Amino acid sequence: MENKGLPPRATAALYGAAGVLFILGAVHGGRPGFSAVGVACLALVVLVWLRRDRGNG
Repeated sequence: MENKGLPPRATAALYGAAGVLFILGAVHGGRPGFSAVGVACLALVVLVWLRRDRGNG
């Protein structure tokens, strides 16, 4: 079965961009507590990046 998902690098880049934009929006909007969602996105980037080579085994 063919994998139709995005490559791990593209996935990590999209999550990273979303995380940064979420943090900037939360701080700019005066609600810095909501930046925790952006931090969670950045943590997900790290997990995707670390696991990117496991699927080729």
